Amino acid sequence: MSSIAVEVDKVSGGEHRHKRLAQWVEDVAKLTKPESVYWCDGSPREYQNMLRLMVQSGTAVALDPEKRPNQHFSSARIPPTWLV
Repeated sequence: MSSIAVEVDKVSGGEHRHKRLAQWVEDVAKLTKPESVYWCDGSPREYQNMLRLMVQSGTAVALDPEKRPNQHFSSARIPPTWLV
């Protein structure tokens, strides 16, 4: 069985913020063997990256920037008629 390294965000001083959560994620990762584990930080940069990926994959559509600046429509399935 291969080992997986799970890196957890640390607060200043080198302590893990949520040791029990980090241990749980590591345990589940060992069982499920994901390609990677991503820790969300909730930053504006992360949000913009998420929106960009959703638009690229087709699960979100950027709305008219003049009428609806910085707004997106998100759906698991976007009917082709909505993209016109």
